[in-house]
Amino acid sequence: MLNRIGEALRKLVIPLSFTFPISALYSLDPSSFELVWKGRAPYLIFIWLIFLELALVWKKFSDKPLSIAATIITTVTPTCLIGIFSFALGDEIMELGKLVGVPYQEYGQWVLEGWALSIEYVILVICFVACVLLLYKVDSLKFFSVSIFFLGATSCFYMIDTFYPFGLLNMLQGFVPVIASLVVSVLNLIGYKAELLPPSSQSLGMSILKIHGIPQPIGIAWGCAGIQSLFIYTFVILLLIKGAPISFKRKIIYIAIGALGTFLVNLLRIVSICVVGVHMGSEALKMFHEYYGELFFIVWIIIYILVITYGGQILTKVSTFASKLKRTWVSHRRSTLQ
Repeated sequence: MLNRIGEALRKLVIPLSFTFPISALYSLDPSSFELVWKGRAPYLIFIWLIFLELALVWKKFSDKPLSIAATIITTVTPTCLIGIFSFALGDEIMELGKLVGVPYQEYGQWVLEGWALSIEYVILVICFVACVLLLYKVDSLKFFSVSIFFLGATSCFYMIDTFYPFGLLNMLQGFVPVIASLVVSVLNLIGYKAELLPPSSQSLGMSILKIHGIPQPIGIAWGCAGIQSLFIYTFVILLLIKGAPISFKRKIIYIAIGALGTFLVNLLRIVSICVVGVHMGSEALKMFHEYYGELFFIVWIIIYILVITYGGQILTKVSTFASKLKRTWVSHRRSTLQ
């Protein structure tokens, strides 16, 4: 019994080491965890992914004793780094952002705040990879590949939006007009008057929607259109099904269904934000966009991962249970007729 507890604790060192500092951050600044885009809510998804990946590879993990020094370093380092870069070096990181060319003079102080948050994400993902390497060696990186990629991709997109805000990066913004056109079509289809305005110097690369009932035009940049959601989904699903014992054809089907679902969920999110703006005003639109809208993708990707991971087992159990019920009913029917 004690051996099993010790084995479980050895495997839980990594997730627990990052759960504690993220929980501390939440207690100190809970409002920052309400934002999914340019906030800390992705940390909660990151923790969930770590535990999910660990559960999936639990039996594959090495049972060898861990180095005491490596365990102490792994346990303490995330808390120290998050504390230092989130609080102690906040002003220094802001100044560094000015030196490296963050365009705060053109777009405001919020760009510098986004820079500081981006650095926090970069430090955390580097720390996570280093802790896994220190504790479990190189081979164990594959066990946490999804959580590593999710956190790394989030930090990259935050950094891109810091230097190219408002859809100024044409490579990512090129997909947005298609999404904006579909949003307009859906809104008109369900009874709302909307139109896509022609681009101008004031739009800063964004697609601009004019919706009857909302006083100001709505600008859609790639960060709002869900481009990062599609990108994150693509690589998370590829990493997740890479070693799955299923046929290549089924893998393609999983990827295609998930990509279509992610696209439709993002479309539904933007339409919902516009509808909220029409009925409840600009302030409600802003709140829904910043706090609740991004939950569409989170809920979708979690449900889809769970369906892929456990759907087959659930269907098998349901099928077995249904067969037992059928046999019981047939047996009861026969005994009744006799």
